[in-house]
Amino acid sequence: MTRIMFDAAYPPANPPAVDAVAFYIGGNTPHVWSDAQIAHVPVRYRLPIFTRSVGGDPTADANAAAHWCRSHAQPKGTLVMLDFETRQDTGYVHVFDAVLLAAGWRTVLYGSASYVYANARPSGGYCPARWDGNPDPGHDTMKQYAGDVQLRRPWDLSAVSDSAPLWDTHSPAPTPIPTPVPANRSKENDMHIDLKSGEAHVFTNPTAVVGGTSTLVLSSDFQDASVRVAIFDQQGNPAVTTHAVLPHAPAVRVELGGCNKVSLELTAGSTAAADVYVH
Repeated sequence: MTRIMFDAAYPPANPPAVDAVAFYIGGNTPHVWSDAQIAHVPVRYRLPIFTRSVGGDPTADANAAAHWCRSHAQPKGTLVMLDFETRQDTGYVHVFDAVLLAAGWRTVLYGSASYVYANARPSGGYCPARWDGNPDPGHDTMKQYAGDVQLRRPWDLSAVSDSAPLWDTHSPAPTPIPTPVPANRSKENDMHIDLKSGEAHVFTNPTAVVGGTSTLVLSSDFQDASVRVAIFDQQGNPAVTTHAVLPHAPAVRVELGGCNKVSLELTAGSTAAADVYVH
């Protein structure tokens, strides 16, 4: 059964009688909802929104969103919306989603239907704004089907698929996102590296030598960490990503594929560990 959700820049005095509320928690939004304003809306489901229609640092923004979720006891595995409006920036989406996913929450990307699909699909899927009045999300996670001007009300309306993991205030927390352990791996080719601040580690991907596939797993025991990963192809061209590694969240997994070399650098935090599993 599809759930109906409203969102508004400012909390309305008399909110609509729907299933869910989406509210703003940070970024370049004109208003961040207070805890009292959120509690004033008597609906079962909640969806926090982080807005970044222009600029911003994806790692810092995702960490800010994760901090809000953590401090408000939002169940792990539930959705946070990234509001992109008409922005097209796959690199930002990839990093924001990776950092938030490592912290335990999923990203659903909102934007105009004419632009949103040009961005990478995050872990929580898409929410296109398509004001056709049809409350059917189709194959998407959700769909904003009516706007405030169209409704002549100070809110928008969205249809949310029944399978979308919204924050349910009436039910136990969803199962946290698991970190599967690579199976049938060739243990003689496994690697372990202790990362320390200011020390870069460069190694040849074992897969490039022995074949198979390899997975980089980043973890931290005591303190939040940030790790820069540069993956070099056979021509020496790097693809660089930065990952938040948190001690109380699942480890971060990066598939290395058939790349040639990998460079790791701890950019924040005291220590972290990197394991490469070959299988």
